[in-house]
Amino acid sequence: PSKLVLLYGGISDKDGRVRFITKNFSGAKKLIFQTNWSRDSIYGLSVENTFSEEFFNFTLQPPDLSMDVAKQLLSRSIAMQVQDIYYDDKITPFGKPLTDSTSFFGRADEIYLLDDYTRFPVMEEVMREYVPGVWVRKREGKFYFMVHDKPVNGLFRDPPLVMLDGIPVFDTDRIMSFDPLKVKRLEVVTKKFYLGSLIFNGIVSYSTFSGDLAGFQPHPKSLILDYEGLQLQREFYSPRYATRAQLESRLPDQRNLLFWSPEIITHNGRATIEFYTSDLSGNYKINIEGITPEGEAGNFNAAIEVKPVNY
Repeated sequence: PSKLVLLYGGISDKDGRVRFITKNFSGAKKLIFQTNWSRDSIYGLSVENTFSEEFFNFTLQPPDLSMDVAKQLLSRSIAMQVQDIYYDDKITPFGKPLTDSTSFFGRADEIYLLDDYTRFPVMEEVMREYVPGVWVRKREGKFYFMVHDKPVNGLFRDPPLVMLDGIPVFDTDRIMSFDPLKVKRLEVVTKKFYLGSLIFNGIVSYSTFSGDLAGFQPHPKSLILDYEGLQLQREFYSPRYATRAQLESRLPDQRNLLFWSPEIITHNGRATIEFYTSDLSGNYKINIEGITPEGEAGNFNAAIEVKPVNY
């Protein structure tokens, strides 16, 4: 559930396993697994661990620290604490993934921003008054939708895919009892839609203002899981001292790692990089690792000395 709808479907094999091939799945997510409970009411769901459970058997030897490095360790400890205090919000920033903000079904055939229309307190009135692409019907006292099949100018006889913030809702009565004042956007796809091995007779997608279901509870048999997708890319913080105000800043700079970049591209084997040193003087190691377009790897080591500045 989110403002960016990510929906994946699949059909189980003979052993009951379903595999989902995901896209743009990065960072911490809340996943909701469910089947159409109106047809698959006897099934339960569990998620297999997709990470290896075999660990490398390696025992680290205890560190042999002599008193000769005690002063250096104390200095490093103080520098680390200074950076944590003054640059807490810049130490571990993560870049936002480049994702397509368009819904998985693309641009809908009908889009309604409900605040642009007369607000009704009941969802049935909303659907009947200004959503011509969806016909609301009742059968044996229960609501069901019939979506206009625009390419053939007809009606789908089977129900469409109904979603709230990307979560499929198979009981139309639950949507019809949902507070329409919590819905910001309604989108309707008035044609068949194919999602992998699944076929939907149109789509009716509701979006709340915050994209968090606004109190709507998924089906009790749904499996809800906090899951960590691909790790977000770390952004290395390196301060700049290009202006007089930056040069005259009294904030301490206790970095012992001065520069790191994974995206340096050479031209004819050469590249120029620029970075600022910190307030810590001493010898710094340079470690360069790279790979050629042909896949050949290489590395180079050197050192620079940063001398203290006397004002």
